[in-house]
Amino acid sequence: SPSPDVSSRRNGFVAALLILLAVLGLYHRIFEFSTMSLSNDAPLGLYYSLSGQDASTPVGLTTGYWIDGSWIGSNSPRVTPAVSWALSSLWQSTILAAKFYAPTSLIVLGLSMWFCLTRLGLRPAVALLGALAAALNTNYVSYAGWGLPMRAMSAGAVLIAIGLLTERTDDRRGLWLRTILAGMAVGLNVIESGDTGAMLSLVVAGYSVFQAWVRPGRTGKNLIQSGFQTGLLAVCAGWIAYAAIVSLQSTALQGVAVIQQKQQKPAELWEFLTAMSFPKAEVIRFAIPGIMGYTVKTPDSGGYWGGVGPDGDPLNRFSGSGEYLGLLVLLGATFAVARASTAEKSPFSSTERRLVWFWASLGGLSLLLAFGRFGPIYPFIYQLPFFNSSRVPSKWLHVVHLCSIVLFAYGLEALARGALTRPNSRLSANTNSTFGWWRQAQGFDRYWSRGLLACVISVVLATVTYSTFTDRLTKYLQSLVASGPLARAMAERSQTEAWIALVILIVCVSLWTAVQVGKFRNDQLKIAWWLLGIVLVIDLLRAGAPFVVHYDYVRRYQSNPVVDLLKEEPWNNRMASRIHPSTRQLLIAPNDGVMTAIHNLWLENHFQYYNIQTLDIIQAPRLPELDDTYLKAFLPGGTDLHSIGRLWQLTSTRKVIAARGFEGQLNSAVAIPGTHFVPKLEFELTLKPDAHQETGLQADDFTAIAKPDGAYAVLDYDGALPRVSIVSAWKVETNSSKVLATLKDPTFDPRQTVLLASEPGLTPGGSTNADAASATITHYAPKQISIKAQSAAGGILLFNDRWHEDWKVTVDGAPTPLLKANYIMRGVALKPGEHAVEFRFQPDARPLWISLSAWVVGLACLGLLIVTRPVSRRL
Repeated sequence: SPSPDVSSRRNGFVAALLILLAVLGLYHRIFEFSTMSLSNDAPLGLYYSLSGQDASTPVGLTTGYWIDGSWIGSNSPRVTPAVSWALSSLWQSTILAAKFYAPTSLIVLGLSMWFCLTRLGLRPAVALLGALAAALNTNYVSYAGWGLPMRAMSAGAVLIAIGLLTERTDDRRGLWLRTILAGMAVGLNVIESGDTGAMLSLVVAGYSVFQAWVRPGRTGKNLIQSGFQTGLLAVCAGWIAYAAIVSLQSTALQGVAVIQQKQQKPAELWEFLTAMSFPKAEVIRFAIPGIMGYTVKTPDSGGYWGGVGPDGDPLNRFSGSGEYLGLLVLLGATFAVARASTAEKSPFSSTERRLVWFWASLGGLSLLLAFGRFGPIYPFIYQLPFFNSSRVPSKWLHVVHLCSIVLFAYGLEALARGALTRPNSRLSANTNSTFGWWRQAQGFDRYWSRGLLACVISVVLATVTYSTFTDRLTKYLQSLVASGPLARAMAERSQTEAWIALVILIVCVSLWTAVQVGKFRNDQLKIAWWLLGIVLVIDLLRAGAPFVVHYDYVRRYQSNPVVDLLKEEPWNNRMASRIHPSTRQLLIAPNDGVMTAIHNLWLENHFQYYNIQTLDIIQAPRLPELDDTYLKAFLPGGTDLHSIGRLWQLTSTRKVIAARGFEGQLNSAVAIPGTHFVPKLEFELTLKPDAHQETGLQADDFTAIAKPDGAYAVLDYDGALPRVSIVSAWKVETNSSKVLATLKDPTFDPRQTVLLASEPGLTPGGSTNADAASATITHYAPKQISIKAQSAAGGILLFNDRWHEDWKVTVDGAPTPLLKANYIMRGVALKPGEHAVEFRFQPDARPLWISLSAWVVGLACLGLLIVTRPVSRRL
């Protein structure tokens, strides 16, 4: 027989191959030339928008991201040395990165689960099935499809850490090296997912303490060692994740509007932080994937209509992520907990029994936390520091799914051990049928078999009963979606999902029982594992498929006359299509049901793909307080829309998309006196030549064509300030409320005077801009802007992009203070003459070097662990 080392390598290769094939079963179409998988939070356009910022190169690590295409600019968590960054560096292609990031993350998760289960001492077949269950788990598949593959990466890092912390008799010498590497893995988890990663790191901390409980020896000594071990974990995790923690602190916690208001408006903060709580009734989604539909709008109207994060439209709910565990996974996890709860001929050792209780307790506690506002303990937990600033309690479902898969693996292990201990793994002569075994089963086998039978009968009755409620369910859904045919289709889809679950349950129970009662001889158990694997994969593939939607990206990102106009020097043509950036109200034609969908498509895809800069906010779940206060100051009051005109003026918003019928109202009610909205391009929305109405039209099927009498137009607003200009008069005002009031005052002219938050260090040269002055952008990139400025009297260079402390400015090569102008914009003091001004986005690089030093130490520890690992030899 082969040595353990050779066998382990062979098993690892088989696991990697099968996981790869299973995941590609979901993503097989990405190998087609122009096909891409849908990603809401990270569309291909975003990849293109960021690709010009050198974020995939070592240089990009020090400068991070500046998002210039949405609002007036915002900083994003900086690029950090993580697995995702390494993969994007290897791909060196925007298309490849967008195609393969999601499936790669699931493969990493599957391999990490295989490593963890192998380290826990489970047999190779069990570790493989557990790995497949993880790679195809609908929770992680749905998040990857939504644009958050880093959740799978984080979970994989946590599993690797747990595997490294698991003590085995053959590698005790490397305990502290493995602890250091486990800490690094925890840190990588935090880098990948921020606050979600911090939550998952608590799982590793709990497991570290658990190890002290089960470790042989004196409890006191073990607890002291565990304390040192947990401390080392935390230090190593914080070391490698230091850059990410600093970045997360500045972008997701400090200065966030709703967090800053928690003392004044605790009720609003509670609503904001717990909006995405998991209703207790939706636990049924663990067993029936589509009973409440899916987030993705499938052709058969499978829109999610549950209660996670409702916004009034069930087809546009914030959640609806995949929470299906798999009926075989549920069966195995339940079997593990039941088997560990009885000492009668237990297949588990005492340590393994405690491990099962650990994972079951952790999963149960995480489910209670996921209930959030709907559960009994979150209102109390919410008072703790981490919880009162962390959004989305349903994130704890990530832990529930991990725990369930590990328990499933232990259930399979118990099943295998029980089957192998039966005489000849066959039924005895007097019990030569399964029903005979059920009649003569004793102890645990008796209770388990009767329980399974009762469960199947109950599910059959429930499914039949549910199928009779079509009309009542339709009426209920009509109250949500206000559409008879759509509600009927959703109701029928839900009932179909229940019947499919019933069939799969019967198959799983039958197969599980066949193995348990000894229908497979010892030499036939491989057949049983293959059958279990096939059922598992087919079940999870069909449940995960609705979350993986493919589209033709070449067709989607086709340009049109509107895009062609807006993409010309976008830094001089910032545009808007919403009445206010923080609202969804558009200037659309009456009875037009198309423009809203097309605008959303352009906003999230085309504008980012073609680097078109828009005042509309694409995505800002944690809006900084500075931006929030500024936006609220310009909210229109009733029928008074002049504040919108002033906002567009101050933000250099020169282009506005609107229906032609609004042109007169914009000129009379919005435009600053003396300014106008003038049509620049008239256009019409029309179907693409290859659109097929019989299959159902999507936003992708529409485009814009230039048409003189079209229903829409791109309007040019000549009242908008230039993106960059020189203002010779200024006023220093440190009171933010007074600054905003002045900016809104109709008598204030921002073309003549700029408001500063600090002294510019210049001598006033006059109260007007009568002196000849000019400022021109000579080079524009998201993180580097060069300007040629000239003024006989000097003054303030006003650049209408968001101020941020990480922007550095030089004048003629010499560092110069960056001023905060007009509450939120950038300003630079210029003396008389001609100057070369350069803005550079340069966050502090010191946190990065700290994280990189941890990488060096971690790689050294890994090499040392490999070199000093005892070599197993065949006797």
